[in-house]
Amino acid sequence: SEGFYGAAVRTTVRQGEALYIVVPSERFVVETVETIAKTDGRAAEVVEPALDALSPGSPLRAAAVMASEAAGLARIQEAGWPDAETGEREVTVDHDTRNAAIMLAYETGAFSRYGEILPEGDRWRPRFVQRLGDLPEGEIAQLSALREYQARLTALDSVARAQVQLAPAERGVEVRDILVSLTPAPRHV
Repeated sequence: SEGFYGAAVRTTVRQGEALYIVVPSERFVVETVETIAKTDGRAAEVVEPALDALSPGSPLRAAAVMASEAAGLARIQEAGWPDAETGEREVTVDHDTRNAAIMLAYETGAFSRYGEILPEGDRWRPRFVQRLGDLPEGEIAQLSALREYQARLTALDSVARAQVQLAPAERGVEVRDILVSLTPAPRHV
């Protein structure tokens, strides 16, 4: 995981005990990094600043690859693709050159902007629930803002559980309404 992918392990027996001798190799390094945003190619550009730890010539460290992938996902989710997920990551190691080619893939989902906040049911005043949202219609959707809104609703004494999510995406439509489902706290039923 620290880039020594050519290490060799030799075993021997001395005085009746097994001995393992690890012979480290030269550290493997990053040669290239490719980012693929499968649903919306525009998202690939958003990931680039998250890849500093994977610059050409840097050590090929598993932790750096995984951290960069996660940071890239977070950047995508904050730039209008809140439904994004990581795809299949590929790391190809060339043992002759000790170089690695990395491919990070993301399933972005649809680019989204906030629509209207739509509380479910009639237990709570819609305007009250909407005011707590602070998610202006037409603004670029961000996963963290949706989670913060959900946390604000859950913190209400009258709410046992809140669920905030964007309405399903429709082809060619960026604006997605925000669906709010609230479960009352037991003493407020």
